[in-house]
Amino acid sequence: MGSGEEQARREAVMRVLGGEPPGKVAADLGRSDRWARKWVAPLRPRRRQLGQGSFSRSQDTVKQDARRRRSAWC
Repeated sequence: MGSGEEQARREAVMRVLGGEPPGKVAADLGRSDRWARKWVAPLRPRRRQLGQGSFSRSQDTVKQDARRRRSAWC
């Protein structure tokens, strides 16, 4: 099926995505909290999308501003 390391990663991901805290899962598997978060992070949905409820501006707005500044100097 896979190495013991791969099985540990799969178990950690399933448990954390199932609602268990990463620190508890990591401790149960004899790993660090950072280790558990490393394998779960790419699979978690993002909490915020760019421009929705944040202070950051969309990339389109940033590009438009840059074009305006360049055209003002030409």
